Amino acid sequence: MTDERELLRESTRRILEADKGLADQLDRLRDLTAAPELRPTLEGVRDRVGALEGLGTDSALGLETIVNRVGRPVLEVAGDDYVVDGPEALIWEARLSNAAVRAALRRVIPSVGRIEVDRHPDLTWVGTGWLIADDVVVTNRHVAGEFAALSAAGGSRAFVFKRGWPDRGTRMAARVDFRRELRNNSPRAFVVKDVLHIEDDDGPDFAFLRVERAGPAGALSPFLQPARGRAEAQQLVATIGYPAADSRIPEQELMTRLFGDKYNVKRLAPGQVQRLADDLVMHDCSTLGGNSGSPIVDLATGEVLGLHFSGVFLRENRGVPIGYVTSRLARVTGGPRSSEGPQPQPPAVPPAAGTDAPAGPALGGSPPVTAPAPRFE
Repeated sequence: MTDERELLRESTRRILEADKGLADQLDRLRDLTAAPELRPTLEGVRDRVGALEGLGTDSALGLETIVNRVGRPVLEVAGDDYVVDGPEALIWEARLSNAAVRAALRRVIPSVGRIEVDRHPDLTWVGTGWLIADDVVVTNRHVAGEFAALSAAGGSRAFVFKRGWPDRGTRMAARVDFRRELRNNSPRAFVVKDVLHIEDDDGPDFAFLRVERAGPAGALSPFLQPARGRAEAQQLVATIGYPAADSRIPEQELMTRLFGDKYNVKRLAPGQVQRLADDLVMHDCSTLGGNSGSPIVDLATGEVLGLHFSGVFLRENRGVPIGYVTSRLARVTGGPRSSEGPQPQPPAVPPAAGTDAPAGPALGGSPPVTAPAPRFE
């Protein structure tokens, strides 16, 4: 329990230092007599979270759990929209129910999908991806590497699907399902036709997949727009992706409490940018294995600031800045992202540093869907 308490305490400190709105609300929660009109709401939140976690309102972990569940929630996605109806509503309802914010995020959600595989020896799905061009999905290198690799034949640089299992005479196949919600699992899937690019191991963690433009469920959604500027520290953001239970996390009960024991389906997780480096965006949205490849989007505009690729539970998550990704896409495809005309391109990709998976329970890898644990990161 000491490890859990210390993780929660440190996470709480970081969140409250960065998010003054949340800190103000929690101050009221600590002293209900300061705002009698809020007493029923705040008491309800405290009791509901305490009961839900089995901690009790006087537990040493009670406040820290409330901060993480209320301050950095993981929201259900239903009907290509997000639901704010739990204890997190105390903080996030005002932020997320704004008409412009909701409209922006509703444009993002349908363009994010779960990457599923056939004939893989261990997994049925491997991560998250999203439309970065008319028929191009971007995900992480370590996600695409589960089913594709650089061809060993010929002198050209081409990528092929790996041999399938159990029949080695077949090839793996992949598709991107842009639905997979908790209450609606009817597929909205598009076949991956080609693997356009997998970045080298010494570069940023991304890959590009070409998908069919139309499938049984209709046409592809519009591709997402990159942010016009760099991410800023403490900027409100969200990730959209498919968190999966991660057996590598020592604090399994804590993971269950924070994620509500709902895995493998599309979720939206709001948070903030923590800090920036030349080739990384660090954020504190709640993510798990399966979120690999999630977009990190500006909460106000829905524009993409980065591509999530790894993290350490309750500490820090990492993303590739969007400029690196769109710059490489222009080189790979040799032109604009769509027929709408030339798109402005960010600076060329510099040599990457610091993109190795962090030590400890990293949370950006493929989900243990049919295997006991991911085999990378």
